Amino acid sequence: MRMKALGAIVIFYLLMLVSGCGSSGLALHGRVTLEGQYFQNTQLSVVREGQTADEVKGSLGMPFEVTLTKDLMTWRYFEKYHPKECRSYLFGIALSRRTTTISEAVVTFRNGIVESVRVVW
Repeated sequence: MRMKALGAIVIFYLLMLVSGCGSSGLALHGRVTLEGQYFQNTQLSVVREGQTADEVKGSLGMPFEVTLTKDLMTWRYFEKYHPKECRSYLFGIALSRRTTTISEAVVTFRNGIVESVRVVW
């Protein structure tokens, strides 16, 4: 009888591991910024040479860093973060580490117009 109960518990936990985030034993973790600041990295593909600073700000948001030189203005967008993800737990112990992602883009302006866009993944 005791072996049947233990077997049922093991099967129960195995089913929880493969059944999705809504189940007990799994947790959906939200996005967490570790360094830098959040920006709309999904909008990087719409930023192009010839756009104005306002257009870039409208697509990506405020830059993390701004560097000014005599002829150029450089905006750096940077975020190191844990993305939203589902993680498995067994008896309260996480079975995997959280994923860490880095998004970085550098936009260079000359006379208020985008001269170059460099994306670092």
